[in-house]
Amino acid sequence: MNERVILIGLDGAEPSMVEAMLPRCPNLARLAGEGAWGTMASTLPPLSPPAWATLMTGVNPGKHGVYDFYHMPQRAQQSYVRRLITSAVWRAPGLWDYATAAGRRSGFVNMPMCWPPPAVDGFFVCGLGAPAGSDGFTHPPALAASLADAVLEPGDGTTMDDPAAFLERCALSGASMLEVSERLWRAGDLDLFCTALTFPDRFQHLFWTNLVGRDGAVRAVWDAWFASFDAFLGRIMAAAHDAGSTVIVFSDHGFGPVERYFHVNRWLFQRGYLTLRDPTRLGAADGLLTAIDWEHTRAYGLGEYGDIRLNLRGREPLGCVAPGTHARALRIALTTELQQLRDRGEPVVDEVLEGNVVYHGAHADEGADLLVRLRDRRVLCLIDGRGNDLRDPNGPLFVDATGPQHYRGAHRDTGLLGAWGAGIRPDAPVPAAHAQDLCPTVLHLLGLPLDRGLDGRVLRELLSDVHAARDPEYVEGVSAATADARAAYDAAEEAAIAEQLRQLGYLE
Repeated sequence: MNERVILIGLDGAEPSMVEAMLPRCPNLARLAGEGAWGTMASTLPPLSPPAWATLMTGVNPGKHGVYDFYHMPQRAQQSYVRRLITSAVWRAPGLWDYATAAGRRSGFVNMPMCWPPPAVDGFFVCGLGAPAGSDGFTHPPALAASLADAVLEPGDGTTMDDPAAFLERCALSGASMLEVSERLWRAGDLDLFCTALTFPDRFQHLFWTNLVGRDGAVRAVWDAWFASFDAFLGRIMAAAHDAGSTVIVFSDHGFGPVERYFHVNRWLFQRGYLTLRDPTRLGAADGLLTAIDWEHTRAYGLGEYGDIRLNLRGREPLGCVAPGTHARALRIALTTELQQLRDRGEPVVDEVLEGNVVYHGAHADEGADLLVRLRDRRVLCLIDGRGNDLRDPNGPLFVDATGPQHYRGAHRDTGLLGAWGAGIRPDAPVPAAHAQDLCPTVLHLLGLPLDRGLDGRVLRELLSDVHAARDPEYVEGVSAATADARAAYDAAEEAAIAEQLRQLGYLE
């Protein structure tokens, strides 16, 4: 069986928002009506780097090692200073590795935080996280010349605090990513094609309130992009029908409004869990992590979706929390105090999960120790890498999400999953699906073996009879492809990527 699969990732596509577009998007409506249509759980937290890594590898962050835009290689460098992730941090094989190992051609476009590109049989185009002005963002390298004029991200000097310019840039980058995706898809004789269309995510972060409020100018850009996307999808579906291929549309997470921000490190300071050694460092680059008194700090926060880490002895360079009983007691104490947290007299914490329950695998201890969901994600943690909020450590714990640097919309735990074509049972309901199920399902559709270490399962309920009846084949230890370039940023590149992430609102 030599099937072909086309994957279209709508980064940040909220299922309810996409369903509202179905009357205006006939091809998307056809896919939803004739194929399988439903939702898919994201990772915890529902942040794009771990979610995309899980979608592509079929394993949880404890196995692939991607938790955020940054990682903290503390044991290796004996420092609390974070480093941007590269493809070297992806420690589990991706779909491209399985395809290459089986001699199948694959093409990937705009993959986030996966630079430098892996050497695949086909092509690979890095997205967010690729250094600007470099031809090292594609495999093969010669492909970069044909993409010199492409604009795949809005964050290139156009920041969220200039909404009019950002709206224009979103329209430009949204059109460019569709054009590039179609051009590369048509040019390659591929068994597997995947594109990451990040327009919905970037757009909703800033314009969510305008979008649901039906602001005319904002709505016009949104509607225009979805009209172009639907036309692109229609051409994909026509070719898939003729070739007997399968088309899968998915999102890495959902979306919803942001109402308030929680100063988590200010709260930890006020409760005595975090102390400062050198307050004069606050406001400088990496000011938060360099100002903290680590020998007397037991917990700190680094994730806007509620990630709290213990300063664990043996893991952090200056860890003061003993593993085992002491760490467990600290997690319980923090959980209890978080559950008692109030904002405007109302409880704000929906759930506190322990990282060692959520994550499993060789890299499980690299993730957060506590995962806190605040009011259905309507409240985010304010994480300022420069530590400006600790200049006023006794200030308010909660602020309205009304500042120019604040998101108006943010991620939710449930994304979208739709499938159509030769490998899909007509009118099939999507079962309880998780991001980690995409990879094994695609491998099964392609007739490729699955690694026994996968966490996800084949979603046989939505497959056509011939695919559903075939038992998956499992093998041991598929190897990850090597990158065709160095796997580390230099100082200037890292600063430039960090600035781009700030322009997109991912960093403060």
